[in-house]
Amino acid sequence: MSEIWENSQTWICPDLRPHWCLYEHRSSDGYSLKSSDGQIHLWVSDIAGYALLHFTNRYSVGQVQQRCQRHFGPACPPNLVVRLLQQLMQTGVLAPVEDIGSAQAAAKQPATSSCLQLRPAVEWIGHSDGYWILRNPETVTHLQISPADKAIIEQLDQQSAAQLAHRHQRSPSEIRQLVSFLALKSMLQGIDPPAPPKKKFNPLQLLYFKRALLNPDAWLERHVDKLRWIWQRPTFWLLCGFLSFTLVQALAQQPYIVTYAQSLIAAYSWSLLLPFGVLAMAVISVHELAHAFTLKHYGGRVAEMGLLFMCLIPAAYTETSDSYSLRYRHQAALVIGAGILCQIIIGALAFWLWNLSSPSSWFHTASFLLIGASLFTVLLNLNPMAKFDGYHLVSAASGINNLRARSFALYASLLQRKSSPESGSDYWLLLAYAPLSFLYLLLVFSRLALWLGDWVLTHIPALGLLLLSLWLIYYLLLPDPQPKT
Repeated sequence: MSEIWENSQTWICPDLRPHWCLYEHRSSDGYSLKSSDGQIHLWVSDIAGYALLHFTNRYSVGQVQQRCQRHFGPACPPNLVVRLLQQLMQTGVLAPVEDIGSAQAAAKQPATSSCLQLRPAVEWIGHSDGYWILRNPETVTHLQISPADKAIIEQLDQQSAAQLAHRHQRSPSEIRQLVSFLALKSMLQGIDPPAPPKKKFNPLQLLYFKRALLNPDAWLERHVDKLRWIWQRPTFWLLCGFLSFTLVQALAQQPYIVTYAQSLIAAYSWSLLLPFGVLAMAVISVHELAHAFTLKHYGGRVAEMGLLFMCLIPAAYTETSDSYSLRYRHQAALVIGAGILCQIIIGALAFWLWNLSSPSSWFHTASFLLIGASLFTVLLNLNPMAKFDGYHLVSAASGINNLRARSFALYASLLQRKSSPESGSDYWLLLAYAPLSFLYLLLVFSRLALWLGDWVLTHIPALGLLLLSLWLIYYLLLPDPQPKT
């Protein structure tokens, strides 16, 4: 019997869906596997249930094992899928493998072929809010999919668009739109999304742009196990006590803190900006590492870190879009909140360094500037009207992905007198967010435009007019850049 299982890694996991239904338990970790007639009911663990989601006649045993190990990390046993197959055979869910010949036949059984198939790396992740996430870990792209659309996508390689439209009572245009979304997110085998069109340079691009520097995922993977104690409950309570005690002491020293800040500004004035800016960038860099390690702790992928420039001011950034693939809302919120919490901890440590250092030393002044840099970056990041951590924290806590886009889309539907898919508490949050965001952006950009215009007219009017004229000639008269063939 052991000889039969030696080549089991190449077997195709059979499709259980025609006769079995898999249900996830929301109250506890685990799944229920029920027969279609309701007579047989099996409970399986969280990891085994995730493996059973891939029993669709498309993936081999080895491929499912790799997906489980990538998703659950060290918690996944090395022979999970083989043991799961044996359990399914023992309980009668699958027919037993009686001889080597039948095992070889199972190994050679081809998956159903079709012109539309999901890429081999693509995986389904069940979210605690009831929808599904379709994730491509290679491109770090995601789609939020309803259970009804999931049923359609799983049958793309078995039926034509017309058959799917008839079976699921959808219009052909809806099926084509769903396929288009899959293609644009690099989910379909053999179909690459089109390259974004090249655009002419616009001075507004200088307000915000990014430059990727490295892929830190492998480095984070090597070191995250050393830091897992950070996300344990004792550490949480220790931090709560430390930060609470620090807050009480800071409030008690508030008059002296204000007096010291005023004396520092009076003594050094604008010369404080450079060290303050350097410390702020250092705080933000550690803040980004907190995002990255927390996402890696929960099994996500951090594919990119680099520099972003806001009004030509540099700062570090981390690509944490893979947090959308996390199964639980609180995990995504913790990925976002980890950076803010890290800044608060840095500020608290700086407060005690300031208290313990000699008032006449440079270290005393540097510690106080570090307190200010931490608090300033916290307030900046918590602003939900800009797409900083505050925005993503509201989005993660509410479960509303693409908060700004959906909020403005709601108002577009209202103005066009069309029905909107939004409802419940989401509707009221989206209704409130769009006008507040619009007023904030209007205020920021109008103030920035007035300040920049006044500075140019005061200091370099001739050069400013020349540069504006050259840009208008380039933008209005020269042809658009053509993509390379």
